[in-house]
Amino acid sequence: MPVYQITYHTTNEYSEFIHEAILEFLVFPASIPGQKIKSIHFEHQPVSQYYTSENCFGFEFLRFRIKNLEKNFSFTLKASVEKEESNPFEFSFLPAEEEYKIINTPGFQIDNYLFLNIGEHTQIPVEFDFPKKEKTEGVFQFVQQVNQFVHSEIKYDNSVDDPHRLLQSTINERRGVCQDYAHLMLAILRNNKIPARYVSGYLNPGENAVGASAVHAWVEVLVPGAGWIGFDPTNNLLEDHHYIKIAHGVDINDCTTLKGVIKGRGTNQTNYHVLVEEQNKESNQ
Repeated sequence: MPVYQITYHTTNEYSEFIHEAILEFLVFPASIPGQKIKSIHFEHQPVSQYYTSENCFGFEFLRFRIKNLEKNFSFTLKASVEKEESNPFEFSFLPAEEEYKIINTPGFQIDNYLFLNIGEHTQIPVEFDFPKKEKTEGVFQFVQQVNQFVHSEIKYDNSVDDPHRLLQSTINERRGVCQDYAHLMLAILRNNKIPARYVSGYLNPGENAVGASAVHAWVEVLVPGAGWIGFDPTNNLLEDHHYIKIAHGVDINDCTTLKGVIKGRGTNQTNYHVLVEEQNKESNQ
């Protein structure tokens, strides 16, 4: 099984003295089936009070309370993660007619209302024409179509990286980053009554892979009879063992890598980078 070494490093630089800051990091790889955490180590400067807890979806975050901060705060995470190799097409699917009945039952919709709800990041402009699922069309096949559609609709452009950016801007400009691809796909699927959730994580870089040098975003879709299946509209791929999950939620607001509250004046700038390396690549070939 492949083992990945992940390095996440960030530096927050402040223009003026900070009396107090609360910084929250959601960067730990999740401990889930098919993904085993072999080791985790982190460092931070200046040394500060911290604690760990879980968010409402059960994913671990790290919170720092920093007092009297002069210039900057740096944080480095190193993690080793083992992934089970998987074939994303190894699923058993129900007949399309049975899937249609399931996704339209009140019980199914109530159980998954969080991931069917249309919010600020999944509001599609009225004039935008998007794929509509036919009754006789299988959910998995339709989601593949949407994955390809979103991939072709947007041009990747990291100059528009903004966690507060809404779909209206993405669609008007036809460009965005991985979170914009994910939000558009979530919006289309939820408008078709298919539960879908936002996922943050790390991506092992392959040839022509987009988003590997930063925290990546993709989508998990609930396919009746098969469970949650991951799709990456940024790269037009299905999730496999190269994807290392951090967390999932309704949209980016539940999966933001860094949140903070600062007591002080002036401005701040955050810089970060991600490196994912396969440790035993040669032995697997």
